[in-house]
Amino acid sequence: MNIKELLYRTESDSLDFKEEQYKFINEDNKHIKSELLKDILAFANAWRDSDAYILIGIKENNKSEHEIIGISETIDDASLQEFVNSKTNKAIKFESGTITIEDKLIAYIKIPIQKRPFYIKKDYEKVKSNTVYLRRGSATVTANPDEISDMGEAIVKNNHIVSNPTDYTLTAKFIPINIDSEKKIIEANINQAKIELQSFDVANNRFKPIMAISLYKKPKDKTIYEDELKTYKVKLHEYIEYYNDKLKTINKIFSIYYLKLFIENTGKTSDTHINIDIDFTKGKLLKKNDLLSFFLNHIHKIPFPKRPLEYTEVKFLNGVKVHSLDKIYTLPKLTDFHQNINTNLTNTNISIIIKNMNVGDNFSILEEKLFFIGDIENLEINTTIKSNKSTSKITKKINYKIDNKSIDIKNFTEESK
Repeated sequence: MNIKELLYRTESDSLDFKEEQYKFINEDNKHIKSELLKDILAFANAWRDSDAYILIGIKENNKSEHEIIGISETIDDASLQEFVNSKTNKAIKFESGTITIEDKLIAYIKIPIQKRPFYIKKDYEKVKSNTVYLRRGSATVTANPDEISDMGEAIVKNNHIVSNPTDYTLTAKFIPINIDSEKKIIEANINQAKIELQSFDVANNRFKPIMAISLYKKPKDKTIYEDELKTYKVKLHEYIEYYNDKLKTINKIFSIYYLKLFIENTGKTSDTHINIDIDFTKGKLLKKNDLLSFFLNHIHKIPFPKRPLEYTEVKFLNGVKVHSLDKIYTLPKLTDFHQNINTNLTNTNISIIIKNMNVGDNFSILEEKLFFIGDIENLEINTTIKSNKSTSKITKKINYKIDNKSIDIKNFTEESK
């Protein structure tokens, strides 16, 4: 590793910056020497996939390149080796030295990956005996019994930990989307046309009042009217057939679920740059706008057939005023899902990168609202995870569950839980 490259990185479980040199020279500095001892122990025990460095004479800057301050004092490597390894349960492999960057001297301590755990046999200032200190992220913590056990079982080969300390649990929660009101829209359209057809079949004398004398215009010829009536009935049958087909489609295709994904770091170490790749089968993933567009395409309404009548009002010779059969129907209004629907490509894959996760972290990994449409009973979800701490890809099965409470799609908002 080129030490200069480290100046562009942030503190982690393999990197630390110190502005000032450790006060190591005389015995009066036990407190500061114990800090140095603890730092080396913590990095030596850390779960990491590269050499760890403590860089001294560097001021950390989170917004730009770290500032090179430099040091005026150095620590003899042999003295440091003797100090540390005279106190530990077994020798820690590390090296210390100096390097000049931009005409300024900085010190470094390099700690390779090695067989662990390390601890001291007798208390030394604030460093406690038989306690395994561990670097986790940018903090030093005390390792728990499980972590210590894993350290003892881990195999180190070619400066890499062969056993994998990282592990994750992924959970998918499917919340059913209630589309009963949308089905009622379709059913209402079908029933409206059926009622209209039944009224024609029952009332055979409908034409008689139409042939009454009008004060406004002469009624159309009966033969023409009957031909128009036949066409109208055919259109009504087509209208019913269209919506019956849509109803079958919606019952067959529309198993819709609001999808929520959760990840928990159940491993023994914090981790960074976690790449998660999730593949879904037996269904389709849709964003919110895609879902609304997709749904509207399946229940798009067609105009109700128009009655074959020239006028809406007639008057009998006896002066009694009656309304014609050209009743105006108001179709059920489709739910107005979204003012501006943007259609995007959909797929069956989710790829997510998480910058960092500490042990025990558990949170949702979907910032955008996603929906699953398909066969939930035969659903398969395949997942692979690769991270900085993983020595190989982790293949995981997602545990998924279906919520017993549904969400009405027409009331679905960004605040839906």
